[in-house]
Amino acid sequence: MPQISLDGLSPTNFENLCFDIIRGMAFQNPTWRTPGADGGRDIEAWRTTVDPTFFSNQEKWFIECKRYNTAINWPTIHEKIAHAEALDADYLLLMTTSSASPTSIDRIKAWNALNKRPRVRFWGSHDILAHIEIRNELILKYGLGGARADTFSFSGVSLEMAKIISTIHSLSHFRRDTTTALEYANALARCWTERVSQVQNSGAFFSFPKDLATGDFTEIFSISDRRQLGRGELLSILWVSFVIEKRPLHVSVSDDKLSLSLTGNELQIVMNTPSNKAIAFIAGSELSQSGDKLIIGEMQYA
Repeated sequence: MPQISLDGLSPTNFENLCFDIIRGMAFQNPTWRTPGADGGRDIEAWRTTVDPTFFSNQEKWFIECKRYNTAINWPTIHEKIAHAEALDADYLLLMTTSSASPTSIDRIKAWNALNKRPRVRFWGSHDILAHIEIRNELILKYGLGGARADTFSFSGVSLEMAKIISTIHSLSHFRRDTTTALEYANALARCWTERVSQVQNSGAFFSFPKDLATGDFTEIFSISDRRQLGRGELLSILWVSFVIEKRPLHVSVSDDKLSLSLTGNELQIVMNTPSNKAIAFIAGSELSQSGDKLIIGEMQYA
């Protein structure tokens, strides 16, 4: 199997990869801080811990993401510690493509032994790769290699397709309209096929071009400001219509993102439906909520 590598990542994409790793872990509200003196961006995040008496505690984490070509020396790490200490962080996590020098490793252990804040954690390339290896979506999003169509898991999509087929059968049996289910199934199959092709040809995902006319879907949704959609955007809209059993939906466009006005109950269904992540992954979409609106944005691939 091809090896996963961080070597081809630009500094910005490496920072974005680190943010995605942190966002997928047990952290709350990860946010970017302003660039530091070295030009790199840092992440601030919170983590809740619970002790045996069920008392919860909030930990403030400061995470620095930066590419280095050589082992990081102790003065550099100590400077990062001082910066995190000034920001009142409980923990400092250094994420880098390099490693810590032997002296740095010893000094980090000595610092942590003093039980001073911030406690220091260090992730070199080996640690980062260990987290990426179990996150296929990151391998494909950043084109890191190591992804093959025959090993890539589409289990979530397979289950969703089975559900659609069962739904279509039931609707047909009771002579109910199958338009939305059929269009959704077709859109999912086309996206799935294209994604498999992308993995086979390049080992990475790419954005879909916005070249699909929407005139054939007026029964399901109407859209303002734009007449053409990307394949993933179309899939996302049809999925929403399918899971909340509602049509026609009204879709508006702002800052190149799609916006759907839904009720509170409909938003809850969309955000908590088990197929949410699988469909967003295949579609290349990022779902978020803003008031009574569902926002469909596009994932930015490396």
